[in-house]
Amino acid sequence: MLEFRNYRPGDEAGIVALLSLVFRKKRELDWWRWYYCDNPAGKGLIRLALDQGRIVGHRALVPYQIWNGSAYAIACQATDAATHPDYRGRGIFRQLTKEILEEARKRDWAFVFSFPNEKSLPINRGLGWTPVQKLRKWVKPLPHLPFLGYNEKYVLKERDNLAADFNRLWELYGSGPYAGIKKDAPYLVWRYRNTPRGRDYITLVLERRGEVLAYSIVKVVGKKGHLLEFMPGGEDPLLLLRGVEDYLAKEGARFITMWNPPELPVPPWRLGYVPNFRQAGVLAFRPLKENLPAFWRVTPGDADYS
Repeated sequence: MLEFRNYRPGDEAGIVALLSLVFRKKRELDWWRWYYCDNPAGKGLIRLALDQGRIVGHRALVPYQIWNGSAYAIACQATDAATHPDYRGRGIFRQLTKEILEEARKRDWAFVFSFPNEKSLPINRGLGWTPVQKLRKWVKPLPHLPFLGYNEKYVLKERDNLAADFNRLWELYGSGPYAGIKKDAPYLVWRYRNTPRGRDYITLVLERRGEVLAYSIVKVVGKKGHLLEFMPGGEDPLLLLRGVEDYLAKEGARFITMWNPPELPVPPWRLGYVPNFRQAGVLAFRPLKENLPAFWRVTPGDADYS
């Protein structure tokens, strides 16, 4: 008979073994501890299914402090839904999901967000999830030519220290009309510096006389540069985007990919981007105790964890 319970210390090895098997990609303990234990918004909520002590099912929610458009709250992201291949078809996913949502409600978390794929979306719909945004990936070829749009007052450069300047940008521009994850300095340090994959991320800042005015976080994989975070602050978003494109081209990237930042004054196709329909995704919400945000400011960095 299967046992259903919350995570306990000592379960880690069984969890990463199951996740590695199901997702066909080795999960390391240091990654697991970073993602589920070190989050500045709190530890993850993990619900397990066991057969005679062996972990055969896993469902997790990771909390985030979010701005809902008018106030701060705690919401959570549904991640790492996994059932051992030998135990599929027994209702483990549904049971774990129902139990973990009830636990999240008791913790007074506001809602759940996730990025279901085509296979899991119908199942999530049946458990109360609602698709709210179609996420389209845009791609642009990068010419190997310098961008001449800056003047001597602006410098776009790499930045390792994610400190008070980033708090100031969030306080001035983050808590605006769009709902989304609170991306202040503690979040950015956890997400992009303390992660075991931190060396993959590059923070670019737009400065004037040493003051950070805007930033973007990118990752280069092969010949592609991926725009993960985009915070133009009070500056021209096109200035920041063109600077990022130029940086990536100089680093040898042949293409840049992004989701459409809401701050852009024109649609991406007018800037030379084309949609990649095969890689379009979905953002889905599951309410727990309050109304859902009307519009969620989502970035690729919100989904790029594993």
